[in-house]
Amino acid sequence: MKKLLLLSLLAITLFASSCTKEDPTPTPVVKSKTELLMHNGAAWKLTKATVDPALPAGGTLITDYYGQMKACEKDDTYLYSANPITATTGSVILQNPVKCESTEIAQYAGTWSLNSDGTLTSDFISWSTNVELIELSDVRLITKEKIPYGGINYYVTWTYQ
Repeated sequence: MKKLLLLSLLAITLFASSCTKEDPTPTPVVKSKTELLMHNGAAWKLTKATVDPALPAGGTLITDYYGQMKACEKDDTYLYSANPITATTGSVILQNPVKCESTEIAQYAGTWSLNSDGTLTSDFISWSTNVELIELSDVRLITKEKIPYGGINYYVTWTYQ
């Protein structure tokens, strides 16, 4: 009887120890702003643009800036790559597949930098932009740019995917 009890206890112990606990949920990898900006090597494409306050256009006030843009402006993409030394600067290529003017080139090369004040600066040969980073994730880049016009500061929110 003692042997049967001992064997039963051993069997229960072996059975209980053979059950494994589920692995804990893995800790998500936190990406830096630079890694997110580089978008896994894919270009960011503009999908939405809004303006505040409403902008006079064609006799009406509009807030959907994207809806007013030409098709040749909507196809532009931004491809970011990082400087391995600083990790907060790098190069950017503005790809312009459909030209609005015959004098435009297919792509513009420039540089970018993430600034300590939460802004992103992009410098191209003939112009520079400084935009506030509103959202930067694996799937979305949202920036806000101040554009003074006619004595009024308009704020355009650009959404890229």
